[in-house]
Amino acid sequence: MLVGCTSAGTTPQSGTIVLPTGPTSTPSSAQPTSALTPAHIVVLGDSIAAGDDGRTDITDRWWGLTASAVQRARPDREVTVKNLALPGSGIVHLERTAAGVDVRDYQIAIIVEGHNDGALLDADWSPRYAAVIQALESRGLVVILGTYPPTFRDGAFEAFPRNTTIRAVAANKRPLLDFEARWLAAGPAAAAVWYTDSTHASAAGQIVEADTATTLLLTLMK
Repeated sequence: MLVGCTSAGTTPQSGTIVLPTGPTSTPSSAQPTSALTPAHIVVLGDSIAAGDDGRTDITDRWWGLTASAVQRARPDREVTVKNLALPGSGIVHLERTAAGVDVRDYQIAIIVEGHNDGALLDADWSPRYAAVIQALESRGLVVILGTYPPTFRDGAFEAFPRNTTIRAVAANKRPLLDFEARWLAAGPAAAAVWYTDSTHASAAGQIVEADTATTLLLTLMK
């Protein structure tokens, strides 16, 4: 199911973060509620978050594959994903869309953002990024931060420097969707088919991203 609806979560704490398993708040919509405990996810960010390079027709994007895989693994939960990411966008879009998220509808937010803000120094970008995360957490969501796969050029990886800042904001107290680590573990030869260009994931790459996200989400849902 790839739509978003109902219920609030818990504010994440340092260490292990576990999604709620008990009753949740009154849904914000008039849709009938499921008897299953919700695991409703909103995805925010740019083209990597959207799974869309703007050119390649990829039917199964990482977040849809993730929703299906998590639902299969946890039939006791109602798993949904709503993707509000926008290819080519930056911190302004993240701020705007995050502010508009109705936290009664979701327990989890996944944020993959920072690649299109190259004009901003980390000293200017990082406080705004952190403020979005803190605002969502203060409203009850578990916020997962995503790193970026390395840039692929001439058969080799080039690190994306802002991943270091993203890791610093996660600071071992927030879940990290670590695409960078998964790509580095595979190496450039194996990961070459995971790209449509130097940055975006191919259909094969979307599968790897989905596997990474599924593993993390199932860990959080224990």
